[in-house]
Formats: sequence, structure tokens, C-alpha cells
Amino acid sequence: MTRDLPSYKYKPPTTALAVFRDICQRLSSSGIEDAPAEAELILSFATGLSRVALYSDNPELSDRALKVVEDAVRRRLRRVPLQYVIGEVEFLSLTIKVGPGVLIPRPETELLVLEVLELFREGLLPQDAHVLDIGTGSGCIGLAIARMVPSCHVTGVDVSASAIDYARKNRNLNGVKNFYPLLGSLFEPVKGRVFDLIVSNPPYIRTDEIAHLQKEVSGYEPVMALDGGRDGLDFYRMIISGAAGHLAREGVISLEAGAGQAESIAEIAKAEGFSPFRIRKDLSSIERVLIFRRR
Repeated sequence: MTRDLPSYKYKPPTTALAVFRDICQRLSSSGIEDAPAEAELILSFATGLSRVALYSDNPELSDRALKVVEDAVRRRLRRVPLQYVIGEVEFLSLTIKVGPGVLIPRPETELLVLEVLELFREGLLPQDAHVLDIGTGSGCIGLAIARMVPSCHVTGVDVSASAIDYARKNRNLNGVKNFYPLLGSLFEPVKGRVFDLIVSNPPYIRTDEIAHLQKEVSGYEPVMALDGGRDGLDFYRMIISGAAGHLAREGVISLEAGAGQAESIAEIAKAEGFSPFRIRKDLSSIERVLIFRRR
């Protein structure tokens, strides 16, 4: 005579730490780097709790939170960028909303803003400076400058209507009133205007390199925000050549550059009558920020 064994139904983990371990395992087994950090962000996004609260309280997740976690993990496994999944990224203490159609702000770009702020601190830019942020995207650069130098006036331009929509949302979200996003290409929206500072993180990836980038980048971020042309320098040529008609006599150009591009960009600037004033390396020793003044 056989006795029926009790039926067993798998019950998925529901406490924060158990769910955390489950997310880590799924992400890491799919080859996603830094799975623990991503798991923490997904859990905070799903629960609205801080990292500290998740670890110290180890709460039970609601059915709704578990659904949000599951949707987020599935999207990441398809290589949707984590920033698109959770819908935002922190940039110099600003909350920047992002999604399809807008470039995700990178930590390297924070260095560009910090070097601009140093120019203000040194008195090389007036506190009431007029600033032009070309290719503003989400607005992260222009918003950070406007927030930290409240008497300056920052205009952000972008050819993408989607990007400008995000820039406006981020202006309102962060309560920055001295940042003005405009739709249009390069200098077209600011004809006849003169600026003390022109700043940009332009597209600088060579066209033939885009297909070889991480899938999160090549498969989801807008190509127009990445593609710098055959040699990656097309937008530097257009920005620097156009700057002469829009830059004050003592004005400054500040640009983010890709690896190995600094020397070529400096040659472009010299040909247009600008001299390198300052070059700053990032934490990887890449010459990342280039600042030029008129000769």
C-alpha cells in the first residue's frame, strides 16, 4: 500500500533580501555586470524604500512590488538599460528622468560640469553668464550648471523633440527656472545671440563602432546622440566653427571628448582661432574635458 505524498507548490521569495538574492542570481547568470548594485536599484524602485531600509527591515514585498520587480528583471534580461527600466538616473544630485529617445547621462559628463563650475569659481565666467548647452538631451548638463549658478542663464538646444520633452520635464521636476530648452539643430534656435560659455557633450562615437557597443547602448539609446560620423569628430567641427559667431570676446568653449580624440579636437579648434586653455583627465586617465578660449 502506498501513501500519497503531500503536494508541494513552489513559493517564490517575498522578503526583500530573498528577492534581492533571486534578482542577483538571474542577472549575473545572464552576464550582467554588477548585478548586486542593479538588484538594489530595482528593489528600491519597486518598493520606494531606501537601500538602508531594505537591508535593515527586510520587509515582505507586496504583490504589486513583486510584479514591478519581475517586469524590471525581464526587461533587463532583454538588455533594456537599467536607467530606462527605472526611468531615472542621478546626476550631480539632480534626478534626471530618461527613457527611449534620450541619451542616458554618464558619470564622465559630471566632470564636464564640475570643470565649468571651476571656471565660475575662478572668475573666468561671470555669475550672470549666458550659457549655451548644445545637444542638451535630458538637460542634465544645462540643469546642473543652472542649479549651481542660479544667476546665470542657460539655454539648452537639441534637434530631437523627444529629448527636449525630457529636458522640460527635468527642468520642472528639479525646479530649475533659469534653464530654457529649445528645439532645433546646433546654433539655429539661437540666431543672433551671444554667449559667455558654449558647452557640449556631442555625439563622438565613430559610425562604424556603434554596432559593436554594448547592446544596452547600440540597441536602445538614440543613434543620433551617439553617431559622430566617420571619424567621430563631425559635431566638434560644426560646434567649434559655429562658435565664432556666438561666443563673447572673452568667452569659453567646454567640450566632452571620447578616448583618443583630444589632440584632433585641439587641432580643429586651433584652425578656427581657439587655443586650448585647460584639459582634464577622467578617473581612467582619458583626456575627457577640453576647454578653449579665443587666441
